[in-house]
Amino acid sequence: MRCWILLLGMSLFLAVPSVSGGAAVRDVEGLNVTVELLPDSGTFAQAYEEAIPNGFDVSFVGTNGLIDAVNRKIKWGPFFDSSARSLRYQLSPTGEFSGPIALRGEASFDGVQVETDGDSFLVPVQSIASSATRTIEEGGGTISVRVIVSASGETLAYALEEEAPRDFAVSMVNESGDLEPVSGKIKWGPFFDAKQRVLTYQLTAPAGFGGVVELEGTASFDGIEVKVVGDMSVSVALQGLKLNLGLSLSLNMN
Repeated sequence: MRCWILLLGMSLFLAVPSVSGGAAVRDVEGLNVTVELLPDSGTFAQAYEEAIPNGFDVSFVGTNGLIDAVNRKIKWGPFFDSSARSLRYQLSPTGEFSGPIALRGEASFDGVQVETDGDSFLVPVQSIASSATRTIEEGGGTISVRVIVSASGETLAYALEEEAPRDFAVSMVNESGDLEPVSGKIKWGPFFDAKQRVLTYQLTAPAGFGGVVELEGTASFDGIEVKVVGDMSVSVALQGLKLNLGLSLSLNMN
């Protein structure tokens, strides 16, 4: 077990990291994978890695994850704190697959290795009858989002919600969708039919913002939740700050 010895003046402190570790719980929706990294309080450092299954490429990695192409792994951290995190990534098959495909991952809390709990398999996307697929276009700080919602013929009712990024202005919400100010979620429905719909909205970046915006949404078909797939993030160029300067100059010449 590792420890840290801190010398402060004439006092000696022995800092011993937590040995109980924590937990990592995986959730799989289609080809979208989320791992909740849950360290115990008092954790000094944490990290996580997930193996990339054979026959798949990684099309998206969130939370500053990195792809180790040599070892076919996705790696996050180390994070030098005890904060919980949601680690997200998306896979894309290089060919057809019939599944199920096993997933393997491992967390490390102060050197204590912990296997991942939760969902352990990918299910072929062909088996998902109802779906919601997002496409994103960006220009000049304005993000246009389209979500195609397709329900199976037996669906009685469905709804959709998307999480708007903090401080972004929301506009052009179609199909009577509405922004809930407290939660920051854009909500549509419920629609009491199985008709396919294209639900759209626009986001405008605040002045001074520049970076990657990650989007997340969930559709509900007869109470069964399905995560939105497709485009997951978009890069936004730095938006300029508008400054109004008033300058008065008076010259007296004799």
